[in-house]
Amino acid sequence: MPGPPRLGIAPHITGTAPTTRGADVDDSKTVIDETSSAPARVGGPDIEATLEELRAQLDRVDRALLDDIRDRMLLCARVAQVKRQHAIAVVQPGRMRTVHHRAREYADRHGLSAEFVRALYDLLIDEACRVEDRIVDDARPGGTRS
Repeated sequence: MPGPPRLGIAPHITGTAPTTRGADVDDSKTVIDETSSAPARVGGPDIEATLEELRAQLDRVDRALLDDIRDRMLLCARVAQVKRQHAIAVVQPGRMRTVHHRAREYADRHGLSAEFVRALYDLLIDEACRVEDRIVDDARPGGTRS
């Protein structure tokens, strides 16, 4: 059985666009065709309202994504405190490989670009290391930074 379509690579993606509008709209025929220059039918005749709803959903997902990134950084700060207390090196190559491996598996299972997910996790890990370095360095004699 083939896996999910590769997002951004697949010639088309089909699905049902969520909507909060009335029952008079047939969302079962929602098709996004990335290869066509003609506007696709998206949830009915009121394309602007549909786009507005989809963009509102994207805004909600973006807020949740940023909240999750903030939570990840707070956890990284707690990890750094433990590393500082027990004199553990900030950079843990084995852990980094594990995180990248899990992200790659997720990308493969969900049709995401492995290159994109790798780049995203490179950024997340770089920021985590920066946060951890700062916490560990601040605890060293003469290591206070502004």
